[in-house]
Amino acid sequence: MIALLSVITVGMLCSLETHAMDYIENICPGWDESYSNAVANISPRLEGKDAERARGHLKGGMWFWNDNKDYAEIRRLVSSISDGIEGMVRVEVGNGNSQTYQSAWVVATKDAAIVVTNMRGSIRDGELTSLSSRPELVQLERSVWDELVKDLAASKVSTLRSDAHSIVADDSTYYLAFCSDHVVSQFAVYALPYGPQSSVSQKEFSRLVQNHAMAFAAVFKVLRHLPSEDEN
Repeated sequence: MIALLSVITVGMLCSLETHAMDYIENICPGWDESYSNAVANISPRLEGKDAERARGHLKGGMWFWNDNKDYAEIRRLVSSISDGIEGMVRVEVGNGNSQTYQSAWVVATKDAAIVVTNMRGSIRDGELTSLSSRPELVQLERSVWDELVKDLAASKVSTLRSDAHSIVADDSTYYLAFCSDHVVSQFAVYALPYGPQSSVSQKEFSRLVQNHAMAFAAVFKVLRHLPSEDEN
């Protein structure tokens, strides 16, 4: 059982005394420019029109993120972290048609793993559901971060490139950035498959992005450590 150290909601923040975003910039320069980098860093198996179509799908799920109220609130909560930051993983998921946006940051400090998210209750059997909650900050034991780093290494996160299942008409873009040891890894996947796949094309795409799915699943596993709302 992971020990819960503290929970802070947006309404409980009175002021911002530190600049966590500056800490992250110091350890991983350019980390916040990674949307465009992820879209550009497309899988080499896609060429020409296929690559442009894939990039269009990826951007289609991202275009409204900066204007979403939870986007700003989550970043405000991250900025409240007072301890020196040693690493960060962030996942963002959005659907451009429905304009749904969910995000989870896991920030490592010397003594803790700090989760900032609006995804409470969003993970069921390893799959992201449509449920969401108001942004909150939850502080967990540092061992949560150490385990997450091991899981990301197993997914070969530093080698992953962005990809898209281009024949799917209406799905979400999944984005992941991993910042550690002055290195940024980032990628995005459109229509990331979970669960059994029925069609031949779905099964093939699932095979192509199985390591991507492992990386996202590593972050979703961290979210299972969040306390129930009744415990807050």
